[in-house]
Amino acid sequence: MSSVPTLYSYWRSSCAWRVRIALELKKVEYENIPIELADKQQGSQKYSELNPIGYVPTFVHNGNVITESLAIVEYIDEVFPGDFKLLPGDAAKKALIRSLALIIIANIQPLQNLNVIEKYGGSDTDKQVEWAKHYVEKGFDALEKRLRKTAGKFAVGDEITLVDICIPAQVYNASESFKVEMTRNNITMSDPILYTYWRSSCAWRVRVALELKNVEYQMVPIHLVKQEQNSEKYLELNPVGYLPAFMHNGNTITESLAIIEYIDEVFPQGPKLICGDPAKKALIRSLALIMIANIQPLHNLNVIMKYSPDDAEKRSEFARTYVEKGFNGLEKRLASTSGRYSIGDDITLVDVCIPAQVYAAKRFNVDMTKYPIISRINDELSQLPEVIRADERHQPDTPDEFKA
Repeated sequence: MSSVPTLYSYWRSSCAWRVRIALELKKVEYENIPIELADKQQGSQKYSELNPIGYVPTFVHNGNVITESLAIVEYIDEVFPGDFKLLPGDAAKKALIRSLALIIIANIQPLQNLNVIEKYGGSDTDKQVEWAKHYVEKGFDALEKRLRKTAGKFAVGDEITLVDICIPAQVYNASESFKVEMTRNNITMSDPILYTYWRSSCAWRVRVALELKNVEYQMVPIHLVKQEQNSEKYLELNPVGYLPAFMHNGNTITESLAIIEYIDEVFPQGPKLICGDPAKKALIRSLALIMIANIQPLHNLNVIMKYSPDDAEKRSEFARTYVEKGFNGLEKRLASTSGRYSIGDDITLVDVCIPAQVYAAKRFNVDMTKYPIISRINDELSQLPEVIRADERHQPDTPDEFKA
């Protein structure tokens, strides 16, 4: 008969924490014996007989004394079937899971161990934090890059694995103990992150969608004129170097249409931006793509600068040609589809795209009186608080002369 396991633990030890998560996920009843690290109980003769190195955790079950959190968690995963298999799949998948978890277990945690940071910093807590922060950030930078390729709902796809049980404790220590700015990584950030520029039409339409959906999110401004979109750091997120980029639950999404469709699926609150039967959804996408794929790419900053690096009027003329061509087509389509908004009386993806596109049109001296339906819908949208919050006048990076 299996005995009740015993875990020797400390409340904020990241190593013990990950074992506790495994036990809870597996619904294993166990006895928890606290070891007070600050009082050096881990160095007592009694505890040293269990774990000669003097680290927590230690796990005792059926006469087996197991140390090292990874060994403990793998033991738990094999011995207690539960609802979760923390190391599922074939040998390659197991190797992937272990390799990601070991970034935390073997590369980060040992270098933030209390003994190590005291060895480096002595009684100087600032030096201790400086040391730990350096290695936490180094590890998280590497983990973040790997997760962009592996993550779904969780670290490796949509099922909880060994990687996920290591994350909460490590993020806690990073943010609470070592002052790591977690917006540089989104490993477990619940709020999405939008990389944006105040008057980028592509980023603008995403902001409108987020506001309409009442989604709380963080903004990271990327200055297009200063070419920050071509920085090494941003190109790691979006190799094309365009805005926006959107990060949520380990997913890095580029291209505004893909981002908005993701937002529409993941966040149910607010209006459904792509709604109805397949035919209606196709109509919505086709009208929106007039702006997203036919107009905007041809007034992109890189494109118009390539066309005429030295002549602003020639750049404006080039952009105006394609804005008008697109608006001519959109106006005709809206004549048969519009109600209060572009398609009937409910806001859709098409409307999300209009405010930024009208703003860009005016920048390029397009005569909007030729487009009464587009103008009317834009005026209607411009009264909505959500659209106002998303517009070019109300962004953290809006220059003072353009702020509302």
